[in-house]
Amino acid sequence: MGSSNSNEALGKFGVVEKDLDYSLEESPGDVFDDSFEPPICDMSDLQGDSAARKRFVDMIGRASEETGLAI
Repeated sequence: MGSSNSNEALGKFGVVEKDLDYSLEESPGDVFDDSFEPPICDMSDLQGDSAARKRFVDMIGRASEETGLAI
């Protein structure tokens, strides 16, 4: 992808159409929140007891609601 990439480039991949225009690449004027830390969900909790599994489900649910992502 070249420097003129935009959301239009995703059309061939079947991404949901949105009436937005945004770049897929960083530009010199972009501002980032360097203090953001994505929530970390420990997948080993899925192998634990019911309390550990509940902890994982709660954490990934909360992460998805609050930030839209989880690691």
